[in-house]
Amino acid sequence: MTITVAGICEWMFSSMQANPGYLIRMIQPSTFDDLFEKAYGDLPSDSEKAQYLVAKLNATLQQWMNGARLNEIQPMISPKGAAAQFSPDARKFVIRVIPDLANIMGLPSRIMQVLTPGGSESSTVEEAGPLLLTHVCVRSGLQDAEMAAFSMLDGTLPRRAIYRAFKDMRPHVTGAESDETLEGLKERVRIGRDLKEVIEAFSSVDTSPFASTQL
Repeated sequence: MTITVAGICEWMFSSMQANPGYLIRMIQPSTFDDLFEKAYGDLPSDSEKAQYLVAKLNATLQQWMNGARLNEIQPMISPKGAAAQFSPDARKFVIRVIPDLANIMGLPSRIMQVLTPGGSESSTVEEAGPLLLTHVCVRSGLQDAEMAAFSMLDGTLPRRAIYRAFKDMRPHVTGAESDETLEGLKERVRIGRDLKEVIEAFSSVDTSPFASTQL
């Protein structure tokens, strides 16, 4: 199970690319008719439609999970409407497609919990952190399992604020152990956050009186 969130998403899209009917069965076609209009609707077969969708959804989802703003996502969906005020197509994608994609990308986690002994206690399964948090990353537009764990420490921050805050904190988060569980991942990120706060607190202390003291 040693894998990344990005790797799980890529693997799932590859599966849909090889089996075009899966995507159409998992997400209502009307969603795509409304979002991609003629570019999608005029394609002659379900196979061609699925191939078009997999490439489009994969590229757009990567932008969403890499912290792109809605006005940066808009041209990925509708090149002719790239300058549209309020990025309506990007908003549709986030509101209507992202929840479905989160459910799809969460399927490996659900399968793992069914097939793995003790899988019902998923937080104790080793090396499964990214697998268990992929749906969170997709739904919330986050990059990896560490960022998802960080978002759980403070559920009030919006997506872009999480990116900014975690960028400064990431250097203080240590690498994962080979047998790390989901709870271990959360604890590792929490320690990184606390370390960053301690360093900032010490950095703000006025040391000038001590510097001038003659011993």
